[in-house]
Amino acid sequence: MDVFISEHVSSDDVDELVLDSLQFNVTNLFKDLPKKLELEEEHHKDIENNAAFRLRRIVSKGHCTPKGEWHDQPYNEWVIMLKGAARLEFENQEQLIAVYPGDYIHLDAHQKHRIDWTDPDCETVWLVLDYGRNL
Repeated sequence: MDVFISEHVSSDDVDELVLDSLQFNVTNLFKDLPKKLELEEEHHKDIENNAAFRLRRIVSKGHCTPKGEWHDQPYNEWVIMLKGAARLEFENQEQLIAVYPGDYIHLDAHQKHRIDWTDPDCETVWLVLDYGRNL
């Protein structure tokens, strides 16, 4: 097997890569971040969505779940923080969980949780894998 070796090419420079007749779409999770996040809602973008799973990027900037409201999804979530900072709260738990870049957490279906805080001074970028649901 030949190994393709090249200098790093930024996804800002290339959107499509062709190697030996195989076509790859190359992009970057930090490309096309929303310019204005002073909106009331976070920015959600599906990266992949099929019958088995959904992979999405969420961008927050000072966003949080309103007090008294809980996320209660009918599917499992695996979440990793790529940039920024946040605090998570879980139902019936007194302690908040601080999350920083590189931290990840698994949430079982119907595990009630809320976003208590995200950094208001910079984008908080999450990568979320939803699975175990009917799509």
